[in-house]
Amino acid sequence: MNCPNCAGSITFAVGQRTARCPYCDSTLQIKPEAAEVTLEKTRRAYRNISDARAEYARRVKKWKIIAWGYYLVVFVMMAIGSVIIERTYEDSGAYDFGMTLLVLTLISGFAVPPVLTCIVPHAPEEVEEPLRLQGGWMRYIKLTGLAVMTVLAGFLAGYMIFSSMAPSQAQLERETASSGYSAESED
Repeated sequence: MNCPNCAGSITFAVGQRTARCPYCDSTLQIKPEAAEVTLEKTRRAYRNISDARAEYARRVKKWKIIAWGYYLVVFVMMAIGSVIIERTYEDSGAYDFGMTLLVLTLISGFAVPPVLTCIVPHAPEEVEEPLRLQGGWMRYIKLTGLAVMTVLAGFLAGYMIFSSMAPSQAQLERETASSGYSAESED
């Protein structure tokens, strides 16, 4: 490019918007070329698409952490509740607490999946179809099925833990009562 004042040769970098003539010290405004403008628009659009995809990925990860956290809580509550029920007297407060845990866990197995289905992150248009999480009835059925399986697995884990423990006083008394054996001495 030549200076319009002194016709001296001016060099500048691509993307630079002003240049100074080394000969006459004039400042010139440089207009971007059409290709440069198009390239910058494409870069901005790509950054926006990348940002939208990254934000969606963060929301999906957060949703998955919430969902798997819920299933972990269900599993643990079911295991603890079943162990408490088997190791305590039926008329004790601990037994009632264990039953409450089991009932709440069973109810949550059907009540929480609709909430999880409703909070599935919505994918922006920039995210391709195979990467999108889908909500709706199929997601609800899958989440409910997973909740029920988690409840059953928790109950099974609790039963296995209970089976591996030494018998409690409550269990010994239940077995004695059910067998009809009396600890009283015979005359």
